[in-house]
Amino acid sequence: MDVENVRMGAMTEEIMEQLEPLITQSLKCFRFRGNPEKEQVLQIMICLMNHKLKLSDADPTDCLMKLAVSTFARPEECIDPQLFETLMHFLATATRFQVEERYQKPITAATMLMKAIGKLSEASVHCAMKAVSFAVHNGRFEGRDVDELLKTPQTTWNRCMSFAPTETLYTLSLLLEKNGSTIKNKELFWTTLSKWLEQNHGNDRNVPFPAIAFPVTILSDYLLSDEVNLFEKMDQWLVDGNTSNIQGRCIFIAALYFSREKDRDWRRYLKYVLENGKGSQAAEYLLDYADRELIEEITEEDLYDPKLEGGINDLVVERLRDQHFCGSYQDLCHSIICLGEASVLDFIDIVEKEWPYDDWMWALLVSEFQRLDDDPEHRLDLTYRLQDLAESLAERFNSDVYLKFLANTENAGLDLSCLNMTQVKFILDQATPGCLDKGYVLRGVRNLIYHPRMAQLIAEDELGTAKMLMKLAENVSGIPVNNALLASYSQYRVDFHVKGEMDDRRVREIKKLTQSIFAISQEVNLRNPKKLPKALAACFRHPILNSIFNIPIVAMKCFNWIPVVEILRKPSITCLPPTGHVCDVIVLDDMRNRLRKVGFVTNAQFEVLFTTMQAVIAHTVIGPEKLDHDTKDAMEREERSCNALQMYIATILNSMKYPIGGDPYSGFVLKSPYTSELFLKSSEFAHLCNLKSAWKCEPRTAFTTPLERHDQLKWRKCDGKTERYGICQTPLFSLWQLCGMMPIEFKQHANYHRIDHSASNYFLTSATNIDTISNVKQLMNIFEYWYSQGIDELGENLLYTILQSILHLSDFFDDPDLHKAVLRTTSIIYRREYDLNPLLASYVYIMFLKSISVLGADMNGLELKPGELEAITMKLVIAGLGHTKKVVRIHTLAGLLYLVQSDSYESFMPSIDLLSTCLERYLKKLANGTSKVQTDETQFVLALVVKLLEVPIRLKQDKKTLLKLLLAAMRVRKDRFIIELIAEGIEQLLCRSNEFNGNVINFLLAGIESPEPIPFPLDHPYYCRAVYRILMVAATRAKVANDEMSMTRIYKALQKLGFDLLKRRSCCPAITRTLPFFSICINGVENTIASYIEAFMVNGNNIQARHGMSLMNQIVETAATSKKWTVELKAVREKMQSKRESLDEHNQLLLNILCSKLID
Repeated sequence: MDVENVRMGAMTEEIMEQLEPLITQSLKCFRFRGNPEKEQVLQIMICLMNHKLKLSDADPTDCLMKLAVSTFARPEECIDPQLFETLMHFLATATRFQVEERYQKPITAATMLMKAIGKLSEASVHCAMKAVSFAVHNGRFEGRDVDELLKTPQTTWNRCMSFAPTETLYTLSLLLEKNGSTIKNKELFWTTLSKWLEQNHGNDRNVPFPAIAFPVTILSDYLLSDEVNLFEKMDQWLVDGNTSNIQGRCIFIAALYFSREKDRDWRRYLKYVLENGKGSQAAEYLLDYADRELIEEITEEDLYDPKLEGGINDLVVERLRDQHFCGSYQDLCHSIICLGEASVLDFIDIVEKEWPYDDWMWALLVSEFQRLDDDPEHRLDLTYRLQDLAESLAERFNSDVYLKFLANTENAGLDLSCLNMTQVKFILDQATPGCLDKGYVLRGVRNLIYHPRMAQLIAEDELGTAKMLMKLAENVSGIPVNNALLASYSQYRVDFHVKGEMDDRRVREIKKLTQSIFAISQEVNLRNPKKLPKALAACFRHPILNSIFNIPIVAMKCFNWIPVVEILRKPSITCLPPTGHVCDVIVLDDMRNRLRKVGFVTNAQFEVLFTTMQAVIAHTVIGPEKLDHDTKDAMEREERSCNALQMYIATILNSMKYPIGGDPYSGFVLKSPYTSELFLKSSEFAHLCNLKSAWKCEPRTAFTTPLERHDQLKWRKCDGKTERYGICQTPLFSLWQLCGMMPIEFKQHANYHRIDHSASNYFLTSATNIDTISNVKQLMNIFEYWYSQGIDELGENLLYTILQSILHLSDFFDDPDLHKAVLRTTSIIYRREYDLNPLLASYVYIMFLKSISVLGADMNGLELKPGELEAITMKLVIAGLGHTKKVVRIHTLAGLLYLVQSDSYESFMPSIDLLSTCLERYLKKLANGTSKVQTDETQFVLALVVKLLEVPIRLKQDKKTLLKLLLAAMRVRKDRFIIELIAEGIEQLLCRSNEFNGNVINFLLAGIESPEPIPFPLDHPYYCRAVYRILMVAATRAKVANDEMSMTRIYKALQKLGFDLLKRRSCCPAITRTLPFFSICINGVENTIASYIEAFMVNGNNIQARHGMSLMNQIVETAATSKKWTVELKAVREKMQSKRESLDEHNQLLLNILCSKLID
């Protein structure tokens, strides 16, 4: 019988008729059934009682009640102690729905269990305490009912703590009853806890942080009082060096520290926790939240315990790894996936049994699924994909398991229509305050809320899902929606407008829900002044919660604004932001702050914000209009306009977020410049992208991320998006497309490498129902009017805000005339020497250069003298590149990046030559190795160098000199981000141009092929990996060009470098995934196998032998992509089988791998 179907509430008379004989038959032989069947029958009865349904021919409740009473009367005789908790649940449910009080109370059954604790086994004590804690938490009882439970001897409580500490602590916490200024039963709690802290039971590691921290926080005043003398006990812990129950002590000290006496020195107590509790939650909390001066002596190396890096218990997985002949956990996951559905599900069962509170193995399993899904060359016998796993887990649904799955499938593009509303509710219910310490809980919940499936469920039932997410927000934020919270916000009035006919009772319910959402929204906003945690922000992405969260309480408090909440018949709730009070600066700041935290969800919100900001901007007084206003009023209007412009741009940019528009935690899409290089259309390039994906990037984004927009915080995981919208976000070819200067539809190369989504087109067509581009033009007309009144009339702050706004708005211009208007404006500002202010100058420089790059030869109507544009450009470049302020130099470099891609660059060659001279000087400084450089400025320098090498521009400087300086800088620098940038730039250069392949190969192979004259820096791991990646591209280029000599040189170097990297490091999955392909290309299958066995198995240590096994597995995968190699591999297997008896242990292992992995 499927219990979940009963929980879904799909009860009909027909089902009841079928159910009656089944349950009656089950009860007749109940005692003779196994534990799973008994569990099911009890759960079905609990569900039936919750549905208030009873069977007609008999009342099974009485039958099961007799069983429960007899079980709790003599629990030591029960053969299924695992049923204690379910039986207690049955008692609690039955007593809740009974008409007459004739059933035994759960608290009475709990007392009987406690009396029998001394007679129970260790495992049974754990089951008993789970039942007792359930009874105390869920059972209905009065004060006198618990007196018998409190008479339990202290020795019994100590035994419970020994074998079930978490459940016992939970029970004792529930028995703490606050009465006025005193707390009952505090002595019982402290006596039991202190006794447990002194003893070593071996189960302290399994006690979660809140189990101790929550009651200790409640009792902090009592524990810190003279009555307890707590610090004497803690001092003794420090002195005697006894590490018994170290995890429990660490949690106790950490919890006490956060409720501490401010005048006491906690330094040595915190040191005790950080030194003895490495890797524990207590240590992590202290490192995150304790005063830094108290823990400053702890070094970074002391923060991690190497024994904890691989998980809690690796023995089971180690055996599996050996059984499947795998060298790493990634290989194991790969082998399991290739074996199909049954093996994957069995593996998940093992993982859940061994690591119930961790998801580290889930991360490896899901990432391997995604890698195989993205690999078009993978063997066709892979029949079980990630989507199939999602559906299988939904069929055998377990909320905690599915949560771990969701936690590791961000942006996986899965169809979760297999999840129904009830299952979603069960998943969200996992995010209880006690479970938030598990990292996967919040990640899984967040990914579920952001998934399109959740949007479908929200559309079907907005109010129901709003209640679910409000409850989730309570749990995640730790802010309960109780009478105290509601009372604190009762002073703020909210009006309701009911649209359509609706039942009065329903309306009252909706109003009550709205008040609760309003209270928790304002409290969450108050307690998180900068930004919300991601999971909490996800809760407020629900349309109802979002519209209420964005109510600016400042407008209600200072201007008596009364928001109007519309109750729709759907039913749903909506509340639009204010329009009449946004002219005040503090209201604008409040609204902007809220949008930065949760964004907006509906088009209506976007439209109101958009048009309201324009209304504010239009009320700015300029020129002669100032005569009708005093100075103070004019300045206030100007300040409001600055704020409104900033919010206007923020609203536009938020609407461009992808994949969820308006979501602050989504990203901005990057588009790589279009190029027609034939190599990018080849199958070899597609294979190269798959190899590159081993370095944590998606195949479709490999070699396409613009260098100038590489995110310094997220470069290790390139997904084609950035968190911030910055300069050069939209490439020049996209600006041409928008202005109709280049057709939008053109033949694309290797589609799966590109992000098809166009950010600018998405904004113009999808973000809102209003005509957005017309409003942009209207805003530009307002600016033109202000300029006509005289730029001198604009305050410096307003002018700066205008230029900043235009810089972003120009990414959305669909008319070249708008770029001409920008060019006219910046020319006027430049001529009037407004560039004396560095911030103004920086925006003038980049917008001027950007405009002339977009317009190219189309300069009609600009009223410029011949040569004037080139002269201004030269002056701007000289002033910008030589400026003392970094921001001006960066903006100038960004503008020049547009210019060198323009089709009119020849007209500005003097400026470009000056640029190349500056770049050469900067590269020499970079190649010096010791010179300090600014990372953000270096990023644009490197992007320009690569672009100048790529485009067909004849420079004054020798391009090969620039390339050598670039390679030399990569070799000598120690900054990892700069090394990665240079490597990425050279990879992209080789992909788009074959001109420099030989130069790059000769430079990088110096020192690898022979030790003289320059030794290769093998002790520089970042450089070695960068060289390995670049050589992969160069080798593929040489293969396409049929350059056999270069191919042989590079393959040999790759093998030598790969061997050295594997021998020096304990983990190099990217090398083991990519090296076999190149080794087979040069040596063939049999020779490659022989060289790997000799290098890693015969002459290697245990770690290197693991690498050898990983390489053997990858050889099988690589051979599957080629018919020729597959034939060679099968020949090797047959040859080894023919002399099986004489094989040594290494070749015998190889034969086992081939027999188990190679499919006929």
